[in-house]
Amino acid sequence: MNAILDTSVIVSGEAPTLGDDDLFVTAITFAELHTAVLVASNDADRATRLRRLTKLAALYDPLPVDAGVATAYGRIAMLVRSRDGSSPTRAMGLLIAATALSNGCRLYTRRVGDFEGLEDVVEVVGV
Repeated sequence: MNAILDTSVIVSGEAPTLGDDDLFVTAITFAELHTAVLVASNDADRATRLRRLTKLAALYDPLPVDAGVATAYGRIAMLVRSRDGSSPTRAMGLLIAATALSNGCRLYTRRVGDFEGLEDVVEVVGV
């Protein structure tokens, strides 16, 4: 099975045991990591974040946000809205979930609660 590593798994610094899944990272995670480098409050944190991003870029070609992801995002945003009556406020995480849905992947995360209510469309696995 294919699986996407959520940003929370990447930044944790811990390598969870994930079985035999083929692992992917999304362009959204790369965007979040680039932002983290730029907003670091000191040089040491910036260097650590840049090392993480550089290692990730050497290991993965990011899954893009394409038309399929855009369609899946609309579906996911509708599910969130129908569940709690509000517009989704965690757009980056939901775009990662939409990428998983569009590409037929499960989603590994350390923040399962961020994806509550999506169980019928995306397999979310806590690590």
